[in-house]
Amino acid sequence: YTNRHLRFLLRQLSSKAVLWTEMEKVETFMRSEEATRRTLRFDPSERPVVLQLGGDDAELLAAASRRGAALGFSEVNLNCGCPSIESGGANFGAALMADPKRTRGLLEAMAHASTAPVSVKCRLGVHARLDPDAPPPEDSYEALASF
Repeated sequence: YTNRHLRFLLRQLSSKAVLWTEMEKVETFMRSEEATRRTLRFDPSERPVVLQLGGDDAELLAAASRRGAALGFSEVNLNCGCPSIESGGANFGAALMADPKRTRGLLEAMAHASTAPVSVKCRLGVHARLDPDAPPPEDSYEALASF
């Protein structure tokens, strides 16, 4: 768990590492300032810290990206690689890998709204987990590059 306590420890191990938050659902991040302070606060000594968001609503992701930059996060990241239960079967995380055009629109909205850099977390090998009956995907560098 990359909570603030672990990030503090990791910063002691390396002053050069880029540290990340756990994936925060964009609805939660935008709904509750108290929850944001409790789960995502960080000490300036932890920087650089990347805010990792999960969601599929362009307007909410844009607002969250703007807010994340204002809170001092060094970067804002769209999670397109989480196949875990945390995505709850929703249309975000690894599910976005199946729709590159939609994902591009989400990232563009985030980039236009944020003063911090915006990135995407993605991975190979998630397609079979998303649809076990689908034919084997081309999990290669070329397929990832076209994403």
